Amino acid sequence: MRVLVLDGNPDADDKSYGAILSTFVQKLIFEGKPVEVVTLHQKNIKQCVGCWTCWVNMPGKCMLKDDVEGILMKIVESDLVIFASPIILGFMSSLLKRFTDRMIPLVLPYFQVLEGEIHHVPRYENRPLLAAVVVAEEETDREDHEIIFDIYTRNALNLSTKLSMYKVFDRNGEELASR
Repeated sequence: MRVLVLDGNPDADDKSYGAILSTFVQKLIFEGKPVEVVTLHQKNIKQCVGCWTCWVNMPGKCMLKDDVEGILMKIVESDLVIFASPIILGFMSSLLKRFTDRMIPLVLPYFQVLEGEIHHVPRYENRPLLAAVVVAEEETDREDHEIIFDIYTRNALNLSTKLSMYKVFDRNGEELASR
């Protein structure tokens, strides 16, 4: 099982988050899973401008020239993609959200019915499972977790896959919740 971790922490100096994510990744490696971590704050990731070029003019390719296309190909080659982030103001980091918005080239501009709803048709045959791993702030409450869980469950459904795991850690690395 090839695992891709998208580290959405915007703060390179956040040692507690870094230690928690490192421990989590080391457990995956110990289980024999090949893991690649993409540290998003080290990448050039522009904001989606909603032009739909990736659907109409250049199918599957964004017109913005940055590091996203290479990361999207890593997603297509993975079996599990983990979205990791500290919770900031009740949600995943804006950096991880910006990247998530740029995932639209992974689907076609056509629709299908999934679970009684209209969703995109996947562009690629391989559709990795998704997971979310978050590190809570002191102010993080149950509603924050429900919103994050729901957003990534919906993103998985729109990519014709499943959210296979949702883990919440506190700043000390203690696991608070898991689904």
